Parts: sequence; structure tokens; C-alpha cells
Amino acid sequence: MNRFFGRMVVASSLLVTLWCISDSSISYAQKKQDSGKSEKGINIFDVWPKVKGTLAKIEKVDTTKKTAVVRLQSGKTMNLTIKKEVVFYGPRGGKRTEGIKDQCFANGYNCKLVFDKSGKELAEIHLAIRVKPRKD
Repeated sequence: MNRFFGRMVVASSLLVTLWCISDSSISYAQKKQDSGKSEKGINIFDVWPKVKGTLAKIEKVDTTKKTAVVRLQSGKTMNLTIKKEVVFYGPRGGKRTEGIKDQCFANGYNCKLVFDKSGKELAEIHLAIRVKPRKD
């Protein structure tokens, strides 16, 4: 009987310890996510982190004209013409086949824009994780 109670005490103390650790790691992750928000409301942790590009928030998409209006992190707005050569990537790095009609390429979502070596033509668009956009 004493063995049984001893094992129960050890098991319950382990469960309490694990619960405390998991609770603190969630709050740490939340603090880290909150620290990534810029002044303009763009969360830099939403977008694929290995890509070196310009962070932007999609303001307007016109699928018939194949154009988009984005707001850069600096606050400037930019009109983009999306050609067939532009490659779309998902948040984990996989190629997206839908292009401008992708669900993640919509008003309010974040993305990273990668331009070619000249800096004038758009080469890649890296899309963020699909979540409901925040209202600014």
C-alpha cells in the first residue's frame, strides 16, 4: 500500500511539473510573437523566415488585371503587376500553383516580395500562414 501511494505522489508531482513547464513555454512563445509586431501592424513571424525579401501587407488584389496593391513595412504603397514568371511560395517553402488566385494572396494578408537582381521586376512572392487578417 505504501508503494502505491509513493508512486502516486511521484506521478502527480511529475504531472504538475510538466504542466508548469508547458504553461511557461506558451507564455514565452506568445511574448516572442508579440515582440515581432512592427509599428505598422505587420507581424514578421507570420512569413517564411529564411527568405530575404521586402515585407509587405496586401491591400488590394485584382485577379482580372493581374495587379495588386501592397503596403510595404516602411509605410509606402506599391502597385505590382504580376506576370507569369512570378513564382508563388507557401509559408513552408512549397510552390503554389494557383498564383494570384491563391487564398493566402488576399486583402489583409502578409507576404514577402523578392525582386530580381536589377530590383525592378518581381521574381517571387512568399505567402504567409493562412489566418484571418487583423483589422487595423
